[in-house]
Amino acid sequence: MRRNLFIVVLFLNRFAFANSPPAAPVLLEPAMELQGLNGADVHMVTAQFADEDGDRHRCSDWQIREEQAMVWSSPCAEGPLATHLHLGDGSFTGSHTGVRELRAASRFEVRVRHRDDSGDPETEWSEWTSRRFQTVLPTPIAAMVLRNLVTEPRPLWTLDDTDREDVAIPAGASLALQTVDGVALLRFTDSGIEYGEPRSTPTLVRVRVTSGAEVWSLPQSTVTLEDGDAQPHTVYLPELSLEAESEVFYWISVNGGTHAATAAERTPNFTRIVRGAPVPWTIERGYRIERFASGFELPVSLAAVPHPGDAPDSPFLYVAELYGRIKVLTRSGEIREFASGLLNFDPRAPIPGNGERGIGGIAIDPENGDLIVTGVYQTVPNSPWAAARVLRLQSDDGGRTAARVIPLLEFPNETVAPSHQISTVTFGPDGKLYVHVGSTFEWLSQQTNTIDGKILRVNRDGSAPSENPFYDPGDGITATDYIFAVGFRNPFGGAWRIADGSLYEVENGPSVDRLARVIEGQNYLWDGTDESMRTFAIYNWPQPAAPVQIAFTEPERFGGSGFPEAKLRSAFVTESGATWATGPQQVGKRISEFLIGLDGSLISGPSTFAEYNGSGKATAAGLIAGPEGLFFTDLYKDFGQSDPTEAGANVFRIRWVGTAGFDARFVSPLMIAVADRSDVPDTESISWDFGDGMRSSERNPVHRYRRSGTYLIRQSVSGPRGTVTHARRVFAGGSAAPVVAAYFESEHHSYPTDVHREYALEFDWSDGAPIPVLPNDGFAAWFSVAVTPRFSESYRFTVRSEDRVRLMLDGKLLVDAWEPNGEGKSEAEVPLLAGRSYDISVQFVENSDAPSLQISWESQSQASFVVPRSAGAARRRAVSPP
Repeated sequence: MRRNLFIVVLFLNRFAFANSPPAAPVLLEPAMELQGLNGADVHMVTAQFADEDGDRHRCSDWQIREEQAMVWSSPCAEGPLATHLHLGDGSFTGSHTGVRELRAASRFEVRVRHRDDSGDPETEWSEWTSRRFQTVLPTPIAAMVLRNLVTEPRPLWTLDDTDREDVAIPAGASLALQTVDGVALLRFTDSGIEYGEPRSTPTLVRVRVTSGAEVWSLPQSTVTLEDGDAQPHTVYLPELSLEAESEVFYWISVNGGTHAATAAERTPNFTRIVRGAPVPWTIERGYRIERFASGFELPVSLAAVPHPGDAPDSPFLYVAELYGRIKVLTRSGEIREFASGLLNFDPRAPIPGNGERGIGGIAIDPENGDLIVTGVYQTVPNSPWAAARVLRLQSDDGGRTAARVIPLLEFPNETVAPSHQISTVTFGPDGKLYVHVGSTFEWLSQQTNTIDGKILRVNRDGSAPSENPFYDPGDGITATDYIFAVGFRNPFGGAWRIADGSLYEVENGPSVDRLARVIEGQNYLWDGTDESMRTFAIYNWPQPAAPVQIAFTEPERFGGSGFPEAKLRSAFVTESGATWATGPQQVGKRISEFLIGLDGSLISGPSTFAEYNGSGKATAAGLIAGPEGLFFTDLYKDFGQSDPTEAGANVFRIRWVGTAGFDARFVSPLMIAVADRSDVPDTESISWDFGDGMRSSERNPVHRYRRSGTYLIRQSVSGPRGTVTHARRVFAGGSAAPVVAAYFESEHHSYPTDVHREYALEFDWSDGAPIPVLPNDGFAAWFSVAVTPRFSESYRFTVRSEDRVRLMLDGKLLVDAWEPNGEGKSEAEVPLLAGRSYDISVQFVENSDAPSLQISWESQSQASFVVPRSAGAARRRAVSPP
């Protein structure tokens, strides 16, 4: 009897205390059903583990399926990967074996389940949670398109490792730029350069290199040329090794990068890059991107020396590499190792994924030049978790190498997650350090007892400032005492604006990113949702652009970095986009510009300032406003790498070089006056090529052509930062159609006093009426003429007069200056077709002290002419006045 009772009690106890499975995960990313994601960088995130028994989270199973077939998995992912991981943290399988990203334009399903630490195999796993998503199509890579090529300047094919030495071409060998149908636009041969027939429309081009009767080997080389619109083009050719009587083809991207092609291909294929452009970026007109230094491994942040010395080896710029090294760039451009071994563990792991941890931000102490570095370290060997710390690096040789590494602030009990770690550090105007820390997916960013998801304020010696909003020394110095603002998800970047003394941050959200001004003690309310990222936002990116850094160009900082007045006080933000993605992206891989009011409101932006146009992996990451420009890093070696950590990334500098430009006006059919309108800083020289063999170095020359024709005027403006050019086609000569002029004694334009012909619509009646019988005040005129444009494009008609004027084109009012605007000038633009004749009618009424009239027309291809100068044969007809 007792034995049976014991069995019953044991059974009841077991039933009463049986383990319950964990709650099914709440999937946060992908954020919505059928969300479009980049196949190279799929973020997978769940909410915090929940278990009614109080069991702890042991691990999670992650899967991606395509039509029920497994294509990727990460079984029993532990530590931070249990709730947040990337494709690099798992393995591809099935149809995706051997690849590193998901197939584009396809639908997939992510599945996840949580596991507790109960050890009960029957109940330790939760139910699966799943969500479908779709991968987006890659952004197309633009191809190089050419039309006509110019013979002067002469196209060049030169070897890269020489001082522009021409390639020696063996007999029978050649290099051709040809259409997809094989028609050569240009050929380099052993006997010289051959040009194809001019083409009226632009065409796609590819390169064909043919060997002669012998084997032909050639190092890297470059082809430079100009098209018929005076636009320069460069083609970057790889090292060549051709067997006798063989050939090789390359597609050319818009930036000159070359990609392997076949003879049969008729459509550009940019999947097989063989040599990329050294600067695969486009930039706003008037600016130039130049490669400042190269050979870096994951350069994540930059710091510019406030007052660099004049010696060639003086430190100029510091570069932080993610995996624990700091490089210093000297004024001469030499790269030196300032410090290494700043991590106490091997951080190498997949990217995107667990390998995204290490050094975060760097700043230079303005008082003594020490380098302040943020990063992570391990308190438990081989742990998937890391803790946050701030280091002070001191130098005994003027900042060339680090002599001492001093821990300034450590949080051994505060774990940080990969890519959501401690990041930017800046010095505020109060001389204190401001340190950004990401959220670790334990949803603690709004709690004030942890550094998770916070911006901290720290004294230069690492202590907590007593004026911090949550400072309380009564319980000892804790994380709470360092907090400046709370409620952030991943505040990667930050910068101070001198104009308002405020700190601004850029922050990665799940699907919505944020730009915000940081206010002391304020809660930015990140709670795991996209909507919470809108709190106190100056701007929200509607798609995840992954902003990394922000920098302001201000006159008080490096003189505005050499930027013009229009760009001073602008905020520039690097957007990295999808991690380790190929080619241009719809979002990310660019530098955007914002204009922010002194009250923290958005005035304008974002507008694209610089954008990646290559076909490799590079993106935009670190950013700093430095001497004579903005400096940024491209994070990865652009192409030819085996993995993201391979050295070969760059530091680029963006400099304002100014623009060339000019006005052109024909003072007679064959005589043109050009007026310089360039804005090159510290201009040293200006040169003109008028397209007829004649040149000038005057600033505003007047040139006479000997015969009618179309000419290309080229302007070159040189300054200390280089030479910029501008070109414009003009048509000189041609016939001038007569103007029918009718004059009236009053403004009513009835019963003309006189009708005769004039040469052009350009008059000055300040000395009296045009006809003696007319009154000097209040007379009127009506003019009729026909013009014939030479080019099909938009034309601007300009009326200059202080009097009352209306201009009609083919009977429709185009310029109405009947009520003078006080400027004496009115304009309108209209598209016109080449070769078609257009009737112009002008009504005029004198009502000023010095009556005059000038009407001119111009376009992009036509210099300014006084009407009726026609580019083609004009109709000579009179139209009766109304």
